[in-house]
Amino acid sequence: MTQRVINITGNAINIGDKAAIVAENIGTYYIADMHKWNKEWVNRRIQVIGDLEVRKKDHANFIKHPVAQLLR
Repeated sequence: MTQRVINITGNAINIGDKAAIVAENIGTYYIADMHKWNKEWVNRRIQVIGDLEVRKKDHANFIKHPVAQLLR
């Protein structure tokens, strides 16, 4: 269930077969329908805007319809 729009900055990582963003002091957010970041993006600082979906059954946060930007 989509709860709200999220605008988050953090580091791009791959966890298993899922792309994710880790925001310091906030947590980990998975990118919906995205399996891996391109190797040029991994461990780089990024910004992602999208619809936040909190899945209570597996205690995971997903960002649907993401727009990602690589930061300097």
